[in-house]
Amino acid sequence: MVKQLPKILIILALAGAVIWGLRILFPGNETRIRRNLEELSELATFTGREGNFKKVATASALSEHFSTNAEIVIEVAGSGVGTLQGRGEIRQRVFAAMTQGRAFQVQFYDINIVVAPDKQTATAEMTAKISPGDGDFIVQELRFHLGKADSNWVIERIETMKTFQ
Repeated sequence: MVKQLPKILIILALAGAVIWGLRILFPGNETRIRRNLEELSELATFTGREGNFKKVATASALSEHFSTNAEIVIEVAGSGVGTLQGRGEIRQRVFAAMTQGRAFQVQFYDINIVVAPDKQTATAEMTAKISPGDGDFIVQELRFHLGKADSNWVIERIETMKTFQ
């Protein structure tokens, strides 16, 4: 029995390595959504000094995170409600923001993801910190509604969450 202990340990180590490798190669839906949101945050952050080609590429890459008929409805205290509809309008607004020549930073915190039982839709709630480059920042509670399109998770709707005010 003592002589078999090293063999058992090796088998357990190999099994653990296989399971770990499968999780890396085939991440779960929640992990894929989280990575998608991290990439979205990175794309929405810019210095204001990017060249025109980089601006077009970034706006296009960012818009690919949205479904073709996506909707963004954001309510900012004191500014009213802003609405964007469709991937094309999102791409245009991102490009327009980048051409202003100002830095812009988006960070997501406390991301809570719930994948529906059908594994075709999900909701992600988070706190977004948006810094428009002038030293100030806005903090918003946001809800993202996501859906699967060709095995990729895309954003179908972003809305402001009602919080205590």
